[in-house]
Amino acid sequence: MAASSASLEAQDRSAEELAATLDAGQHVRVTAPGLWLEDVRFERAGADSLWLADQGVLIPVAYDEMESLSVRVGRTNSGALLGGISGALAGGLLAGMAASFGCQDPSECTSAERSGAAWGGVVGLAVGAVVGGWIGSSSRSWRTILP
Repeated sequence: MAASSASLEAQDRSAEELAATLDAGQHVRVTAPGLWLEDVRFERAGADSLWLADQGVLIPVAYDEMESLSVRVGRTNSGALLGGISGALAGGLLAGMAASFGCQDPSECTSAERSGAAWGGVVGLAVGAVVGGWIGSSSRSWRTILP
């Protein structure tokens, strides 16, 4: 649903208006007749062209010739969230199991075993969030802003 609303929004806006929302250095993907630029950096928006840098070479792309414009988006937040939840569950489960090895009878189990599971969950959450965020930041996905 979000993708279709973004497409409708892009249809109502001109290429010049969309280019004005880009930040210098942002990674973009552009197609135009006879041109396909993947993962180049946005430099500036001119009066009639979008200026992109590819390996130090500036490339102008006329607004009226652009067929599509996409921006690279990261997945750091969703990766950290998924990694944190997974790490908390795994860490709590493993620490709880390790702490309960000394319990032969459930009535003998003390709060030390439960606190071991809680600490394992907290450590798992932190480690999982860091690893998940790192993995998410390295993934590449594109959000089309001009169809």
